[in-house]
Amino acid sequence: MFIFVYFTFIVLLTRIECFPLWGLDIDSAYEISDFLTAAGHPLDLPQIHTKLRIKNINGTIYKDTFSKLGKIESLEIASNHINQIEAGAICLSPTLRQFQIDFTGNDNNLSFHKNIFDNCEHLEELALIFNYELKPELDVDFFEYVSNLKTLVLRNFKIEHLTKAFITNLKFVSSLTLFNTQMKQIDGNVFEHLNNLEKLSLNLHMLTTLPKDLFKSTPKLTTLILANGNLTGLNWGEFDGLTSLKSLVLTQNHITSFDADKIATYMPELEALAVELNPLECKKLESFAEELTKKFEHPIQVTYKFDPGFYDECKAGIEI
Repeated sequence: MFIFVYFTFIVLLTRIECFPLWGLDIDSAYEISDFLTAAGHPLDLPQIHTKLRIKNINGTIYKDTFSKLGKIESLEIASNHINQIEAGAICLSPTLRQFQIDFTGNDNNLSFHKNIFDNCEHLEELALIFNYELKPELDVDFFEYVSNLKTLVLRNFKIEHLTKAFITNLKFVSSLTLFNTQMKQIDGNVFEHLNNLEKLSLNLHMLTTLPKDLFKSTPKLTTLILANGNLTGLNWGEFDGLTSLKSLVLTQNHITSFDADKIATYMPELEALAVELNPLECKKLESFAEELTKKFEHPIQVTYKFDPGFYDECKAGIEI
């Protein structure tokens, strides 16, 4: 089942451009491999480089490990066996704007606390990719020292109940991705301070419903992904406030009813809607798609089945 969900999500990526769903896009970076850390022996890098990718780094990230990366703007730590990150070890470079770290293959049971981001007020883009099996829980004040973030990607972590307190310091965020979270509940006021939010992805979640007025304070939101979850009892009033939304992805949930009138009312700028792999008869999906397209004066693409020949065409929506 996981392989199928994974492939489904890859298909979704082809539809949504310029959205950091997997991580940050750090191209043309200078690469270093097989680096073993040691206290008092910082990583030294020629001053001409502004982007750095480190593969297979081992040991502790000490306070001085990155102390000589004075001009680095983008830092990516790929495969690693890090066992600890000291407080303030990440943002020693005052020019650092992008940081991504991938713990996918790291089976050390690390503890993650806000102090690793001491002095990270200048950071603008952050991607944290945790081990799929371990799924750490993050403190409610984890983002206190990264208050100027514009892009945040979190993958493979556990937060069953998303509250306003968890993201209260992220008032400048315009792109937020929470992937594979085991999220079962979300408060209605979570996004009320995120007035700059333009792109939101809650993918691989366990939500069954959405609270009223969830999107009342997100007037700039243009892309919304709520795929691969358990959404069931929608009355579609939950989407009130999405006056700028252009793309909505609801693929692979348990939605059995779609309201064309409310969708057109609450999302008047909608241009693309994806509803594949929901348990509704193919003919009803076809009828809904036809009805919805007539509600708009501009073209709208309603995707309710995969391309012919893939899986089982429209029947895929009733066989999951």
